[in-house]
Order: sequence, then structure tokens, then C-alpha cells
Amino acid sequence: MQAIVSIRSLRTRELTPEEADAEAGEIYTPNYVSDIRVAARGPWYYVDCKGQIPPPMQERMIAVLEELEREGVSALVEVPADDEMDYMDNGTRSELLSRLSEAVESVTNAHPTRVAVDGPPAAGKTTLADELAVVLRAQGREVIRATIEDFLTPRSQRYRRGKHSADGCYHDSFDFDALHQVLLDPLGPRGDRRFQQAVYDKVTDTALSQPVTTAPADAVLLFDGVFLMRPELIDRWDLRIFVSAAFEETLDRARTRDLAVYGSVTEVERRFHNRYRPSQQLYFDTVRPTDHADIIVHNDEPQQPAWEARPR
Repeated sequence: MQAIVSIRSLRTRELTPEEADAEAGEIYTPNYVSDIRVAARGPWYYVDCKGQIPPPMQERMIAVLEELEREGVSALVEVPADDEMDYMDNGTRSELLSRLSEAVESVTNAHPTRVAVDGPPAAGKTTLADELAVVLRAQGREVIRATIEDFLTPRSQRYRRGKHSADGCYHDSFDFDALHQVLLDPLGPRGDRRFQQAVYDKVTDTALSQPVTTAPADAVLLFDGVFLMRPELIDRWDLRIFVSAAFEETLDRARTRDLAVYGSVTEVERRFHNRYRPSQQLYFDTVRPTDHADIIVHNDEPQQPAWEARPR
């Protein structure tokens, strides 16, 4: 947490117009400075240096590192490899959705395209998947919308280690066998395309028995949820999207979104601090989900998102 606080206080000072080269008349401000992201090895942020690091920018980076070191935070500057230099972009929400729809269209299968929309709670996964579904349907694609929330285990199993257990959240929450059997495998390369979208009703804590539907071969499954890059699921996806947002931002959204569910802001915060955040840290430490994503969406500012498209 100290590292995030320190970095947040300094990231806006990477370079400002005051660092201009007065004689040359140039202002070396970055094209883009991302918000702070949290990865397995610690917090980081991205600076688009316009393909070069001129002396004023280099001096500012060194000064930022020195200030962080004085605050007890170990930090470094890394330059992406040549094949990674152009994968960060940012723009409007519609531009992001256009980019994601292009990524879906680029997948060529003889079976429905299975798209994972992964990310921590309240990062914006469901909203993004819903919006992408609208775009794809407008382009004539049949879209199957499904969520990990409809493949939860019963409460007695889900909370057997306690309602605030991070281990329980990660290990006990989901029925992967049912998810494979009724949805992901039928839509996969050896499937018959006869599927069900859900097996569990979270409100009533009861099993569902939905009618079986047959998907066309060119359908798109947009599936949102947490922990979708874990070993039990990783080979079932044809396109992997990870939606990222800073913890403070997701918690702030959850205070409003989950208030009716948990009854008080205090309980929302307790769940996030004790169950959801540590389970995500476990996920990052053991799986490194962003390493497996084809596209990472930085969704701290939903109307001005940034995204990284990895070579496939």
C-alpha cells in the first residue's frame, strides 16, 4: 500500500511543461501516463515516451526513482521489448469496443468463439461484456451471454471455510465440471454446440435445469467472471480479455453496487478486504492471469480506457 501511495504522488510528475527544452522550444510531455496497475510483482504504471527518452524526460524519471527510494520503495524503469512497443493504446469507450469486436472477428474457428472477460470484482467485466454483445449483435453475430455467477457452488460449499475466507473464495466457489459439461465443451472444437447457459440460481441457492439450446457455428460466447485464466479453464478460451482497475477504484464502485446485497458499507468493505482482495492476490501470485490475456483493458476511467493487445 505504501508503494501505491508513493507512486500515486509522483506519477503525475513524470514530466510537465516546465521541463521543456527552452532553447529548442520543445515540451517533452508524455503522450500518455496510465493509472497505477497492480500486478503480481507489485504496482506499476506505463509512460508512452513517443518512441524516445530525451534528456529532460530521462532526468525526471531518475528524480522520481530517487524520491521513491528515499521513501523506502524499490522501483525501476523498464523498456518493453521490440515486439511489445506498440501494444498499449487509449481512447474512447466506442474505440475500445471497436477494437474488441475486431479481435473477436479475427478468431477463425469451426466452432463458436469462446471469449473470457476476466478481472477482479467491480472492475467492469459485466458492463464491458454487455456492451460488446450489443456491438457484435449489431454486426450480425449471434451472442451467448453467460457469467461465472451462474456456475457457483451452493452456499453450504461456497462458504464452508467462512464467508470472509479468501481461500474459500478461490477454491470453493465455482462448479467447473458443470461449466465444462454444459457450456464450454459443447461450444468447443469437439462439441455438438448443444449448451445451457446456467446451472445455479444465486438468489434462491438452488440448481437450475435450463432447456438445451443449439448454437450456430459462428456464434460468440461472451463469458464474464473472476479467475477465468486459472488452470481449470485456461485452455477453453479462444480469446482472453482481462479487465483491470485499481483496488481503490473497484472498492469505491462496490460500495454503491453491493450495498443492497450486503446491507452496509462496512460489510462491503469487510468482504473486499478479507475475501475478495486476498483471493485476487492469490490468483495473481499463482496464475499470473495478465500473462495469459490477449487483451488487457485498463478500466479505471471507463469512458477513457487504455488497453494492451498482445500478439496472438
